[in-house]
Amino acid sequence: MNITQIKDSKIFGMRVQQNACSMILIDNLINTNPEITQIIELGTGHGALSIFLAMSGMVRKAEINTFDIIDPDYIDQFSRFGITYHKIDVLSDTAQEIIRNAISKGRTFLLCDNGNKKEELLLYYKMLKEGDFLLVHDWGYEIKNKDLPKDFYDIYEPYNQADFDRFKTRILSSIKTNHKSK
Repeated sequence: MNITQIKDSKIFGMRVQQNACSMILIDNLINTNPEITQIIELGTGHGALSIFLAMSGMVRKAEINTFDIIDPDYIDQFSRFGITYHKIDVLSDTAQEIIRNAISKGRTFLLCDNGNKKEELLLYYKMLKEGDFLLVHDWGYEIKNKDLPKDFYDIYEPYNQADFDRFKTRILSSIKTNHKSK
């Protein structure tokens, strides 16, 4: 069986909503960029990916913040991994302030995987700093190129996107560069 065809992905026996290749590529992204100290997940889902992200960030003692309005299945495991769970709408003013504060603390990895990816992206893509990573799940399905802000590719470049595409991850992977605004 081709690994990209696995329908019910699991990590450590816990259900995740990404394919197995997504997790390998995300882990590689985080671990080849040791300056990442902030991991922000918009949309906790079951919570298994939150635990995986925490494990990927453990070496650098990254802070893990995950946001959702529904308690995840694996929330009872979060304290073991130093995950801060925020039961809040990511579009709210309070969530924006929490996320802005986290972003200000260091190099950031932000994953948009909540219920309104278009709005999440529009709200947070300018908030990130140069060198920060922005990933969006369900790329090509819930959000497409036509949904990106007109200036997106002026300030973001694809980051290992060919790998994310080749393994059918449905993830847009980018790094903020501000290359055209300089």
